[in-house]
Order: sequence, then structure tokens, then C-alpha cells
Amino acid sequence: MIKKFFHVLYSSLQDLVKSPIIVVLSLLLFAAFSFLSFVSTKIILAQGNSSNVIFWIVGFALIVLYIGSFFLSLMIGISRDIVERRKRKLSYFSYTSKNFIVILFVLLLGRILYAISNAVAVLAIPLLHEYSIGVLFLLIAVSLLGVLIFFTFSSFYLVIKDTSLKGAFRQSMSFVKRNYLSVLSLLIIFFIIYAILNEAIAAKSTLAAEIIHWLIVFPYFILVLTRFVVKNDLRTK
Repeated sequence: MIKKFFHVLYSSLQDLVKSPIIVVLSLLLFAAFSFLSFVSTKIILAQGNSSNVIFWIVGFALIVLYIGSFFLSLMIGISRDIVERRKRKLSYFSYTSKNFIVILFVLLLGRILYAISNAVAVLAIPLLHEYSIGVLFLLIAVSLLGVLIFFTFSSFYLVIKDTSLKGAFRQSMSFVKRNYLSVLSLLIIFFIIYAILNEAIAAKSTLAAEIIHWLIVFPYFILVLTRFVVKNDLRTK
């Protein structure tokens, strides 16, 4: 099991080096988000304290999720082709034809669950006093590990297995149950990577942290999860 786990990590790194299309898509997504953030900042500053700011913030969040889901479905589909050594389709955008709207819902649901977990933790702070910070992180960690982890692969099943939303949730939960320790270890590894980026690099250069994230970490993460689903799922059936 351990050997297979590290084989997934190593093979995905090889895929990242040999298939720059994933990196290109990741950088395009970074450019889109950066442009939207720039435009959003300009609009908010121009509106001042106007009530229109609230509507724009909500609209901006939906636009980001919309674009993010589009690119994510595209990257997952191409990653599947890379992992399975398939001949690529003529149109990359065929991966997004019916999946990215559903993935948009999955991402939105994930954000809602994450917000709820944060809200519960924050509401508990007044009752915890000096232990509030530690318990806050504990509550968030428990909520993530206990709930969100089971939806980790929903978007991947939507694209890779071309299933329904209900089927994607069910298969994701079943897959995580069968491979809980491996999935947990995988998420912890990437959590540590993101923590190092945020603390060590972002403290000196936010731009450097962003570039490393979008150039290496994010596309690698997509490849790892895709390979994890394709190879492990096929072997456990």
C-alpha cells in the first residue's frame, strides 16, 4: 500500500514534466483569476460604500467559481488522458460540455460546507476562552476530515466516469471509505506544502508563492488525484 502510494506521487510528477499542457491551463486559470481580482478591486474602490458592492462581491464569487469549474473539468479530463495514455480528443473542450456546470455546484457546496464549519468553530470560541484557538483548528480539522474529505473526488468522478451528480457523490464517498488513510495522507501532504508556501515564501514574496502554486503545486495536485482515482479505483473493483 505504501509502495503504491508513493508510486502515484512519483508517476504524477513524471506526468507533470512530460505534459506541460496541464501547467499551461493552470497558468491560464491564474491569469484569469488575477485579472478578475484586479477588475474587482477597481470596481469596489469606485463604488465606495455603495450597496452595489455587496452585489458585485457575490457576482465576483460566482464568476470565479464558474471559471474555476470550467478549467477544473478541462484539467481533469486531460489528466485522465495523460494517466491512461489515451490519444487525446480533437477538442479539449468536449470535457467541459456537460460537466463543468455540475462541478460548479460541487465547488459551491464545498465552499458552503467549509463556511459552515468555520462558523460553528467561531461561534464556539466565546465558550472556550483560553483554549479557543486550539479548539478552533481542531473543530475545522474534524469537519474537514469528517465531511469534506468524502467529497474530495466528486468532481473527478463526474469527468472520469461521466456519472451523475448523485453517482459522483456516492462513488467518491465509497472510494474514500476504501482508501481513507491514503486519501488522508495525500491531503495532509498537500496541506503541508500549502502551509510552507504561505509561511515561508509568501512572507517575502506573495507573487513567488502564487507562481509556485499555479506552476507546480496545483497542476501536480490535479494529476495526483486523477491518477489516484483511475489506478486505485480500477484495481479495487
